[in-house]
Amino acid sequence: MRTLPFLIPVFFVLLVRLAEGRLLRINTATLLAVALVVPFGLILLQLYQGSSFGWLRYFMYPLFVAAGWGLYEIGISRRRKLATGLVFAGWILVIPASIVAMADPQLGQNEYQPVRSVWTGESARDVGYPLYFEDVKPVSAAIDALEDDALVMVDSSNAWTVAATVRPETLKRNILFTSDLRFQDALVSPAEHGVDYLLVPNPDFAPQDLLNNEYPGLWEGNHPGFTLAESFDQTGVGWRLYRVDAAGD
Repeated sequence: MRTLPFLIPVFFVLLVRLAEGRLLRINTATLLAVALVVPFGLILLQLYQGSSFGWLRYFMYPLFVAAGWGLYEIGISRRRKLATGLVFAGWILVIPASIVAMADPQLGQNEYQPVRSVWTGESARDVGYPLYFEDVKPVSAAIDALEDDALVMVDSSNAWTVAATVRPETLKRNILFTSDLRFQDALVSPAEHGVDYLLVPNPDFAPQDLLNNEYPGLWEGNHPGFTLAESFDQTGVGWRLYRVDAAGD
């Protein structure tokens, strides 16, 4: 669904090929493969692994393919006016379709707030955009207040606001994110790899969270080897900080 609005120009390029009798050729398969390789070959895989936020703008890659391929079709067309009209029609239609998609909070989960702000004239604060960072201030303050050598492990797909609001020295020294080469080994055996705390969101709001998936029932306090250190249930995703017991592995 998220890719469909951005496939409109590709569809009109296909119409050009159909009108000129070139639809059933190998180049058509190449066009579709190149247009879909990033949304389906990369982004969906990242979503499955929990390493992508799934924002709508990650699915815009077909637009770049359509831009280049559309010019190519116009250049080789025997009916250049028709080809030009169809290619431009696709680009004209994709504008409102993209805006509608971005204005839908289910599709444009991060984009709909700026679109709503522009459309209604409301400020970013009115539509709740800055609350992303204000919401996690208690979490960031608690991490900043931990002992200097404490190491907190968290899935970065959910904790980008935490990363943006802790002190720079805390970010560098005290947080173990998914991108760290130590993360996968530490996920299996936190205590053995020097992890002191796990920061986890409510799995109902973040089902892709790697820590919750590795330790079912952790957020609810039902997984042995971890002790609740602090609860931030007032935050949007219900962050909870768990201390790793010595035998927590």
